Amino acid sequence: MASTSNVQITIALQEPDLDDDELQDETQRLLQQMLELDEVEDASLFREAEAPAGSKSLTGLAVGWLTAQVNAKNIKALMGFLGVDAERLIALVTRLLN
Repeated sequence: MASTSNVQITIALQEPDLDDDELQDETQRLLQQMLELDEVEDASLFREAEAPAGSKSLTGLAVGWLTAQVNAKNIKALMGFLGVDAERLIALVTRLLN
């Protein structure tokens, strides 16, 4: 039986009404929720060094950014979870992992 590869998904939380500290708090709450999902293999906050150019950072973390690793067969379920906040999230599949 063939195994399904994992993919890395980069997620940006956008809340223009929040300051950097509040945005990072919201990002950490989302991270905790994602870690509780069976569909998510792993998730973490983005480090400043990994962040796209022009991103803000706070204590070495990219503000509002996180990454999740999911099995390719679970992408739809994760997107369904993230869809609840679709107006404030941008999610991109950034690479295929073996």
